[in-house]
Amino acid sequence: MATNSDGTSSILDFIVPHRVDPGDAVFLVAPSSAVDTENMTRNIEIIETLGLKVKHRPDIFDKDRNFAGTIARRRSEFLEAIADPETKIIWAVRGGYGAGYLSEALDITKIRNSRKWLVGFPT
Repeated sequence: MATNSDGTSSILDFIVPHRVDPGDAVFLVAPSSAVDTENMTRNIEIIETLGLKVKHRPDIFDKDRNFAGTIARRRSEFLEAIADPETKIIWAVRGGYGAGYLSEALDITKIRNSRKWLVGFPT
């Protein structure tokens, strides 16, 4: 890991995520826009064709205005995905500016140390 001039590590250093093998778990999250069941079904089918196990919370379909539930729901979902030892990939099923509201509560060190893939799948 590279260090800054003061000897501290840079938060921007690249972390190599864990290797992903068939049968590994993908935790679907909705940190932004609301999710509809049709798109979610299609997303799950695509991911399962890759040989991966799909996980998601039942409240992923919650709606608060245009968002996938309240900030608290979306934040706790993301934190659960980070903490889940079985999960290798955290996959956002919808994009949008709503994810920015979660940043205050996220511990970047925990995210880095989890070595999980963070990917998006906008629909």
